[in-house]
Amino acid sequence: MSNFKVKANLQKKTKVDLQDPNDTKQVYGIHGNRPEGQTDAPAPTRRLITIPIEKIRPNRYQKRETIDEDKFEQLKNQIQELGFQFTAIVCEDPDDPSYFNLMMGGHIRIEAAKSVGITEVQAIKRDYDHLKMAKGTYFENNGRQPLTLMEEGLLFQQLKDEEGWTHAKIADELKVSDKHVELCIAVTMAAPDIQDMLKIDGRGQRCFYYLRRLEELGREKAIEVRAPIIRDFLDNKISTDEVKHLVEQILKKEKGETAEEVTIEAAKGKEKVVSVYKSFQRFEKVLGDRSPSQAEREELARVRERIDAILERP
Repeated sequence: MSNFKVKANLQKKTKVDLQDPNDTKQVYGIHGNRPEGQTDAPAPTRRLITIPIEKIRPNRYQKRETIDEDKFEQLKNQIQELGFQFTAIVCEDPDDPSYFNLMMGGHIRIEAAKSVGITEVQAIKRDYDHLKMAKGTYFENNGRQPLTLMEEGLLFQQLKDEEGWTHAKIADELKVSDKHVELCIAVTMAAPDIQDMLKIDGRGQRCFYYLRRLEELGREKAIEVRAPIIRDFLDNKISTDEVKHLVEQILKKEKGETAEEVTIEAAKGKEKVVSVYKSFQRFEKVLGDRSPSQAEREELARVRERIDAILERP
């Protein structure tokens, strides 16, 4: 059989009947609505509806407490310039069927649309499923403007309390590490001053670990001594590592292990010494078991002289 005949047979076997899109419209309507009395056509899988925007409420898993004002303004400008190009995925509010909850996020976009005068939103209505709602809200939020550690922790804790999810289950379902789950939940139990710091600056993740060590001094004392450290950190006067050294100074001072005053200068100096030591460790690794060259010996001797001179100071 020739190649032409093979192709002809294949074409014959795979031929399908084409359907005029207008026929579908006549059966379902432009948005999937069946004409009155039509019963023989299968129901559409999704139905696009229009709902008043004020009828949309944040769902129970929406934990966002802060909004980036610059990004919010950009979103408003985009809506005003290009229109509201958003189809919401909603379900009936389980507490009040006259309202809707967002299933897959979009809370910030709805708020931006409200603020520029949008009164209606196109939506696809689905059955209520609280677990899909939790996961959808989490992924949508983090995809657009990451949640703070506190916001994530509140959601994780809710899943623990209401669904009985373990840390491992939360990590697996929401695609994060076990360590991240533990950190976020711990943040929800942190002192108010630390929580406020984390709401302002997400860089405070490591600071959280260091600053909560001061709880050894008692909650009131810890808040008192943390206040200037948090202020300087948020003002970018000290780094995260310098926060660590300040905390170490304070604890040693309070335990009577040193009589030295706690200062930012000492913390900065400690961080530089640590950095120099790490550099020396890298040199040791390069050197390995071989004897240093004459040039290396001369440089090491100069470094030792300067270190000895510093150590001789009273």
